Amino acid sequence: MTSRAPVSGTRFPAKVGAFLGSPIALASSIVCLVATVGIVSTLSTYQSLRSIGVAHERASVAARTREIRASLHDAFSVADPILGRLEPAALRAGASADPAPLLVALLDVAIERRGLTWASVSYPDGTFVGVHYEPAAGGFVGIVSRTTDSTEVRYSLGGSAPRELGRSASGYDPRSRSFYTLAAASPASIWTDPYPFLPDLHTGVTRARALRRGGELAAVITADFDASELAKLLGAPLTGGERTVVAIGDAVLTVHGVRMPAADRLSARRAFSLADLDDPVLTRAHRARGARIEVDDETYRLSRATVGSLSGRPIELLVVVPESELYAHAIAEAKSGMLATAIVAFLGLLFATLLSANVALLRRRREQAEIEAARARAEVESLGSYELGQRIGSGGMGEVYRARHRLLARDAAVKVIKVEGDDDVDGSMRRFFDEARTLASLRSLHTVAVYDFGVAVDGRYFLAMELLLGLDLDTLVRRYGRQPPARVAAILAQVCDSLAEAHGHGFVHQDVKPANVFLCRLAESLDFVKVLDFGLTRAIGRRLADGQGVEGTPAFMAPEQAMGEALSYATDLYAVGCVGYFLLAAKLPYAATDSDAYMRAHVSMPVPALPDDVLATTPPALVQILTRCLAKDPKHRPISATALAHVLRRIARDTEASFPETELRAFWDDRARLDAIEAASPSAPAESGTIAAAARDPARTYVA
Repeated sequence: MTSRAPVSGTRFPAKVGAFLGSPIALASSIVCLVATVGIVSTLSTYQSLRSIGVAHERASVAARTREIRASLHDAFSVADPILGRLEPAALRAGASADPAPLLVALLDVAIERRGLTWASVSYPDGTFVGVHYEPAAGGFVGIVSRTTDSTEVRYSLGGSAPRELGRSASGYDPRSRSFYTLAAASPASIWTDPYPFLPDLHTGVTRARALRRGGELAAVITADFDASELAKLLGAPLTGGERTVVAIGDAVLTVHGVRMPAADRLSARRAFSLADLDDPVLTRAHRARGARIEVDDETYRLSRATVGSLSGRPIELLVVVPESELYAHAIAEAKSGMLATAIVAFLGLLFATLLSANVALLRRRREQAEIEAARARAEVESLGSYELGQRIGSGGMGEVYRARHRLLARDAAVKVIKVEGDDDVDGSMRRFFDEARTLASLRSLHTVAVYDFGVAVDGRYFLAMELLLGLDLDTLVRRYGRQPPARVAAILAQVCDSLAEAHGHGFVHQDVKPANVFLCRLAESLDFVKVLDFGLTRAIGRRLADGQGVEGTPAFMAPEQAMGEALSYATDLYAVGCVGYFLLAAKLPYAATDSDAYMRAHVSMPVPALPDDVLATTPPALVQILTRCLAKDPKHRPISATALAHVLRRIARDTEASFPETELRAFWDDRARLDAIEAASPSAPAESGTIAAAARDPARTYVA
């Protein structure tokens, strides 16, 4: 009898293990792994490239909006200079004079002015003299019409002198037009509402000014902009389906990529509107508040901006682009990238045997990168002997952090210079070290103290200063309003103490302003002043170097500083007067819309007077000394910062009843509670720090 061998219970698992360990199974698993990685990489590449392309195209829409906005703003901004140049010629010519010289003057101001359609002069007897651009004529043509004989004469302006082209009957009377009636009734230049221009009824706007001689109306001069010329400023569209509209309210100034209304739909009585365009996309976009709309299953991307305003009415720019066209290139690039990735993945299958080595190499590289990143983070968190904490401000030169000295356990404010993207790195470095050396040389208790400065291991420059708790004068006025005279005089006296030492060292601060004067509680001293940011210090009596421009803050800039002339201690005393005015009135000495306007006001406008209600509660002595500080001629200002501080302290003592000790202590007790709340909440925005205040000011440094 033959015996049968027993069946082992481990035979099946052993076979499975042997199969999984076989070369065929191992090769198959590697191929599957590579295929999976290839598919994931292919899809990831498509999504990444598509997202990058979409973001780029959205940025292109925003950039195009900015370019159009700048072009339109430049076009409208030439209106007043044109009228200013035209005014003497219009007064000199008169209604009955030979129109040739006036036509030449009109051509001179109109030629090469982008967006300009007409420049004209209208006289009270109905005479109209103007030049306008005619595309059919290839240039500007002169028009002279008179109501006295109901004639119109056309002139060619291409030669050395105007040449008559022909005469025709005309019933045109400029006195009946809106630009004439509005200008004649206004003492200043006016913008008309959009209205149809004759003869083609294109919508436009007019800048007009009435000229008077001996109190009587002498003429009305104009600069006209219509849709046909403004459309040339819109440039090339991003896509064929782009729609661009410039409108004031519902009135359309100009359009691009939209079919204009038919001639029979245009009216001589009103400007055509968005409704006249009969475009549902624009109608929907004009009302929309988001960045996307959908019309008839098509999605559109919107970009809008305010170009400016005419007589208080905003000029709005609207750019509408179909997303299917806008993102077409991005999607095509993503598909191309996806195909390339797929090819690479296929090749990876052919070289699957190298996968293990590649994975090991990538892992080693990742580990090394993580080690380097950790080292970089450790270096970023430290500068010299200081460990950085919460950021408390940022500005033109760098960022400011709350820091702590490793050995001394002392808190400080560390200012780190920015060098990324700086076209003048060497200049920024010199300026940084100039500020550090200047501050380090000053010993006044009212000047922010410097602990240390130097270069960190990662190459960044830093400046360590005392950390202050309190608020700058700009924040003080914005939060608490006008300040009592006694407090103002006491604060300004301390500012003068800091400036007196700087002047004694031969420096002028050059940027004294509320954001650079910090009010703090120092031990038992309340309302203790620290003057910040000596980064613009310059030797007294030196002029700016050639090509360096005008530096400082325009709203607090002395006349000689605005004109680039030699600086002196009186330059800082003028700024002290501006700060005093700001504290008393809770507003700037001069009202202006831009930096150039501020500087012109400081140079040429009269010394500003305090509002009547402020004057009623301000001691005459304080008003008088601030008025002397604001004198246009430096020789008429106080003789020194020390003398000014002496006068201000006497005023503070004489008027201490306007701000008693109890109110001062109550103010700082309230500030102490706020500081405690901020310290308990690290995410709360900090007001403390020596440079945080100056960093908030967007006009910290101005270079003309």
